[in-house]
Amino acid sequence: MLMGIIQRPNLRVYFSRKHMLETPFFPNVTSEERFSLLTRFLHFVNNTNKEIAKRDPKLYKILPVSEYLKNKFQKVYIRGKDVSVDESLLLWKDRLSWKQYIPMKASQFGIKIFELFDSAGYLWNFIIYSGSGIKLGCEITKETYLFSTKVVLRLCEELLYSGRLKDQLLETFLLERKRQKAWYKKLFNHLVNTAVLNDYIQYCKAGNKKDHLLFRINLVNKIIAKSHGQNLEKRKGRPSDTDMECTRLTGQHFIQENPKTEI
Repeated sequence: MLMGIIQRPNLRVYFSRKHMLETPFFPNVTSEERFSLLTRFLHFVNNTNKEIAKRDPKLYKILPVSEYLKNKFQKVYIRGKDVSVDESLLLWKDRLSWKQYIPMKASQFGIKIFELFDSAGYLWNFIIYSGSGIKLGCEITKETYLFSTKVVLRLCEELLYSGRLKDQLLETFLLERKRQKAWYKKLFNHLVNTAVLNDYIQYCKAGNKKDHLLFRINLVNKIIAKSHGQNLEKRKGRPSDTDMECTRLTGQHFIQENPKTEI
């Protein structure tokens, strides 16, 4: 999340110790090697789980995350009366059988997502397009409808005949623009970025006033503080002895010797 705010040309620069490039926060939280390993082996579903693969052979690698977030987006938020349906294109130029080419979009090549927003910019529903064989699971669609019509009907199924108008506002940071070798990891970054935006919109609707950037920075600090048991915001004055301890060693991730196995 913080990497979407602080831009660097590649991952190694975030952990650089060179004075001109140093960003102390990142190596204080975790090492470059550990972060690279976590990113490399990041998975959201067991590849041997044939049941989830049957449900959606193309999207099953990200399906648990997308379904969970979609359910949460609709459950925790009372949408506004004005809604808008739009399609976005998440940049992806590597090999992918259902990659889309839309010359009018800035990205041109990528993963197409149909999205439904309310007038505040809150993403209430979305459909990841995985090709012409995609199953929308909508009872109100007809075979005579164009696919674009079916998408709108599916997204607005619960809003049909409610007299909704359209308006849209979406502000994003650059987290999903970080290069990834796997499409589902990049899509995960996009969904996380969207979830943070939705959270910020709810925060503002509750009467709170805070800049979007400051909100994200504060959120990062809270998450790190919860996982490490301390606040990482820089305090004025001389640091205490406990503050000098490397933060990344407080996450209970220590090297242990495995006991010998009896043969």
